[in-house]
Amino acid sequence: MEVLGTHIKRIDVEGPSPVTTIEQEQIKQSGAESIGDVLRDDALNIFGSRREKSGGNFWSESSVELRGLGQARTLVLLNGKRLPRGGNWSVDLNIIPIAAVERVEILRDGASAIYGTDALGGVVNIITKKNFDGSAATIKALVPQDPGGQSKTLSYYQGVQLDKTQISFMLNFRDTDTVHWNQRKDILDTSKAYTDGGMPGNYVDARGYDKAFPNCPESNIVDSKCVDRYWEDSILQPSIQTLSFVSNFTHRLTDDLEVFGRAIVSRKNSEYQWGPVQPKNFFKVSKAAAVKMVEGLQINGVDYSTIFDAARSDRPITLKFAVEEAGPQKREGVADLFGLGLGVKGPIWDDFEWEVFVAADRTQQRDTQTNGAIKKSELIAKMEAGTYNPFKEYGERGAIDDIEFKPWAEVESGSREVNAKISGPLFELPAGTVQGAAGVIGVNEYFNADRDPQLNEKEADGTDFDGADFTGFTGTGNRLVTSAYAEVSVPVIERMELQLAARFDEYSDFGNTLNPKIGWRYAPVSWAYLRFSGGRGFRAPTLDELYRDEYPQFVTFTDAKTGSSMRMYIKGGGNKDLSPERSEAISYGLGLEPFAFMSVTADYWRMNLIDPISFSAMASLTQAEANGYDVSRFATITRDPITKDILDVVAPYQNMGRKEVAGYDLTSVLTQKTNGFGTFRLRSNHSVMLKYKTKDWPLDELTDRKGYGGSPRWRNNSSLGWSFDEYYASLSANTTAAQKSDPNRQNWVNYYTEYSSYLKYRAPWKGELSFGIVNLDNRKPPQNDRQPDINARLYSLLGRRFNLEYTQNF
Repeated sequence: MEVLGTHIKRIDVEGPSPVTTIEQEQIKQSGAESIGDVLRDDALNIFGSRREKSGGNFWSESSVELRGLGQARTLVLLNGKRLPRGGNWSVDLNIIPIAAVERVEILRDGASAIYGTDALGGVVNIITKKNFDGSAATIKALVPQDPGGQSKTLSYYQGVQLDKTQISFMLNFRDTDTVHWNQRKDILDTSKAYTDGGMPGNYVDARGYDKAFPNCPESNIVDSKCVDRYWEDSILQPSIQTLSFVSNFTHRLTDDLEVFGRAIVSRKNSEYQWGPVQPKNFFKVSKAAAVKMVEGLQINGVDYSTIFDAARSDRPITLKFAVEEAGPQKREGVADLFGLGLGVKGPIWDDFEWEVFVAADRTQQRDTQTNGAIKKSELIAKMEAGTYNPFKEYGERGAIDDIEFKPWAEVESGSREVNAKISGPLFELPAGTVQGAAGVIGVNEYFNADRDPQLNEKEADGTDFDGADFTGFTGTGNRLVTSAYAEVSVPVIERMELQLAARFDEYSDFGNTLNPKIGWRYAPVSWAYLRFSGGRGFRAPTLDELYRDEYPQFVTFTDAKTGSSMRMYIKGGGNKDLSPERSEAISYGLGLEPFAFMSVTADYWRMNLIDPISFSAMASLTQAEANGYDVSRFATITRDPITKDILDVVAPYQNMGRKEVAGYDLTSVLTQKTNGFGTFRLRSNHSVMLKYKTKDWPLDELTDRKGYGGSPRWRNNSSLGWSFDEYYASLSANTTAAQKSDPNRQNWVNYYTEYSSYLKYRAPWKGELSFGIVNLDNRKPPQNDRQPDINARLYSLLGRRFNLEYTQNF
């Protein structure tokens, strides 16, 4: 059989590298709506991963991040083949319909020597249903106890098995409703959900202090500032509609020749909404215009017409307010994916097998702000002309319809691949046959990003566009990748295997890399084995990281050189001089099966990530600058020659920093068959992070960040299942360890366990009915006391939710 982590076919599923399998029944009992949900809650995904949530995820992508190394460092395969990556340069797991999945295999080991780039933290292989003859229709509903977040899924699966041909396809539609902040006030701290921009707003007085507009309601004043409670207009979880088609086929042309293929097509629509726009650099108007705005202004008998009299006439007045007339900011995302693969394989030279596979994949994502974007310079002109006055009440300030617009941004990426490999027995040794595999791959990758030309226009003060929480980026690039790999499996003595692998990759843009791996497995007795693996890995810079054009990025930080608190746009962008990230990894494992009903594994792993690619952390950058180091290699910082204040920063992607991580995984399965009472199965997966040391700057000291906000020391998945004839039931618990809110405080984010139940009945009319409850006790997820909402990478905001599913086979 084909096994994850090797190109050599094996009799047993697991070799020198550790593999975890999530079976279809485990997927169903989780109550998950997508494979992204399944993997996000898995203990191996110890720090959680990206979820469909407002704020920075406008294409509603869901990802997996093994070992806490980031979504770009986990390779995702579909039936052993690469999937196209989305706008965030990771595979969006929402594109794969969960009803089509037979099982998920997780390689808990670096595997660049086998698969090439991205496989640093591990590999996830999603296996779809294939050998199915007939048809099936499924309807599924998820209904949270609290309002919002309802989901409906319709699936149709068809499989045809003829004498020489197997064809299967699935059509799937999923519709998920929004969750509004107003619908989760019991688990969110809305008192912290505000910004200083203000509604109606604030002005900066002659002494440089923020002062609330005179008509600011008392309920909106915090520390003398008028705030915007954005949660009143915002949603937490977007509405998502996904339509997917997945198909596989094989056809035997002759006794020795088989053609096979796959196709995947998906479209996803999502909608977000949050509060009215508040320009990051605020509004600056002349003193004359500001004085005119407050002329005759009296509230509750108090005269406010002189609040700007003390201001200097040669300096602009700063106004900080949310443009309420523009309404809430709304964005619509559309993501399309198309993938097609075709291959042929057969035997050669007695026991050898060969395969040639060609594939073409493309993703296109478009993001449009449909409401709430304005042209900031034109609104300032209206204030100067007296046709818009933010100090008046809503509805009386002036019209802005003529300065609103709908900016857009889009990213297209794709690849074309040719892959040829051969595998089979090489020669005999006393302990058995030496098996080998080798192959060559050619890939052409391309990337193109564009945005609304109006976003390129400068504001009146020379700063970048500042009329919406919307930037987008531009850039274009392509490259050719050629690869060659080889692998052997050597039986050293009876029940001892040595695995050697190496892969050479040549990239047209940055050069080449060679990555070896060694693995060893020994079973001294039939019920126990030891294993070891070690090797080097790499992640090639993405085309986005290399070729993204310069674009504005808003940051807040403390300038170590002057001590000033900074709020500014810096210029980020791609860097054609990037090198690949590198990794060094080892793992040791022990497996025991002392009884037919028991299996236990324990694995220790360690990895160093060298030269990770990231943007410069401005706090670290200015600290190094203050300490006298030359930082020009990483960023260009322009300062005022007299005040030393930062005027401009150009900081593209850089190879910088380091991560050193280590941990262990424990798994156990106990299965007990009874006479007349069915079969019981107890599973437990436990992952522990022993070390998570990182540094953002080459000259920094490594800091261990495990156990702090968002980085729990451990996670656990446990379940008890029971099956008897046509019935199946289970209870499960997913636990996340407590974390400190941040390294400098003693406040804790409490540990959290989510309990779930599941019941399934197989009906005699080929029907299957299941019902589940996730979060049985409706437990509230823990919260960082410094944040208004929960960490969506680790916890769900849906609360108790009910799952009902019915499948009819035909």
